[in-house]
Amino acid sequence: MRELKWIEAIERVLKEHSRPLHYTEIAEQILENGYRSSVGSTPATTVNAYISNDIRDFGNESIFIKVAMGTFTLRERSNTSKEKFKKSEISYTSIINSYGMFWHRNQVFWNERPDLYGTQLETNSITNFKEQKGIYILYDGPNILYVGQAIEETIGEKLFGHTNDYLEGRWNRFSWFGIYEPDFEGTIFTVQESNREISIQDIVETMQVLLIETLEPKQNRDSKTLLSGLEFKQVEDPDLKRKRIQQILSEISTSY
Repeated sequence: MRELKWIEAIERVLKEHSRPLHYTEIAEQILENGYRSSVGSTPATTVNAYISNDIRDFGNESIFIKVAMGTFTLRERSNTSKEKFKKSEISYTSIINSYGMFWHRNQVFWNERPDLYGTQLETNSITNFKEQKGIYILYDGPNILYVGQAIEETIGEKLFGHTNDYLEGRWNRFSWFGIYEPDFEGTIFTVQESNREISIQDIVETMQVLLIETLEPKQNRDSKTLLSGLEFKQVEDPDLKRKRIQQILSEISTSY
């Protein structure tokens, strides 16, 4: 099967589903079905951009229609899809735009401005989240040790601070939830917060979903409130790999 253009792949996924889909779901389906092999650093962001641009450029002539925040369907189905979606219990928060869960401390090369590398898929190019802002969580094994916020400083800078303070030897993993979204090239958008329209409902839903994600309460296993942000898997800092190789070579050379 030939590789589909982005618009073709998006249209095919929406035709295959009877309900509206969030752009993150559309991206997942494109990848799972092999409609595209070249997807860049942030496929979900790409899907959202293609749909949004199509709606902006063609208006009522666009084949897509937006039925809720980040959620789309084909215009030909819009008469029934909107009503079906209104009855759906699924909702998405709008404040958290990207996040990483349970990243390993020992996969980061720590300095004053540490690089925090992540990818949506193992085959994707990587994004550096060192300039991200938001909140973060430190873990001691499975236990939550500390929750912090990064506003004036970046999340990377705040994490580095905890490698030299009273918590330095007490945490081995961390999660982060960022307000900035990466673009196609894996660059963090530093959008001015003053331009963001955030409602009380957005705030409350975000608080709820973050607590559910981090605490995993048993009675919320079937929660229909989801993060709309893009989850990124951690990628080990290449500097650590080089350092290990240098150490091995050094040990070999001293043994002779």
